[in-house]
Order: sequence, then C-alpha cells, then structure tokens
Amino acid sequence: MNAGVLSVTAYKGTQLESFTLSINGTTPGNYPANLNNISYSAGTGAPVYQSINPADATADTGQINITAVNETDQTVSGTFSCTGYSGTGTNVATKIFTNGVFTNIHY
Repeated sequence: MNAGVLSVTAYKGTQLESFTLSINGTTPGNYPANLNNISYSAGTGAPVYQSINPADATADTGQINITAVNETDQTVSGTFSCTGYSGTGTNVATKIFTNGVFTNIHY
C-alpha cells in the first residue's frame, strides 16, 4: 500500500505470466474494476488484458472486493471478476476472469 493505492502483482513461470490488481483504496469494500485496474498477460510478448473498456471507459467491467486487511501482518484478501480488454479501435479482444481470489497476500 502506498498513498492510498493497494497493488498486488503475481508472476508465474519462466515466461513471466502476470496478474496485477491496482486498487484506489486500502479498506475492505467493493471497487469497480473500470475505475481501478486488473491486468493480465500470458507472458513476455503476449497481449495485456485490462479491466478498462477502450470503447467506453465508464462501462461496468467487473468488481474487486477487498474482504480483509490485516495491518499487523500487512496482508490483504479479497475476490475479483472482470472482463479484460486488449487492443484498440475495432481490433479488441476480450478475456473473462471469474471467481478470482487472493488470500493473505503480503503488501
């Protein structure tokens, strides 16, 4: 957590598959995905999918729910789901993320 923003990033494998949650908040609650950021990449050179619809940045693309913040242990838990978008204009691909969970992640 830094300046009211909670960021969680996870990497997997040698190709650096990555998943990032950037939340404009540090307390339990629901946060709209399009006003925050969920991003995913399958690895080096792969497209990046983000929770902001390039055709309509105000569109509801999903939700991040922070369920617990433990300031003593500096951990955070929650759930998320969203539609991710990659590309611009008429060349936009989507990827659906459902039932995402993060539990006791150190910040």
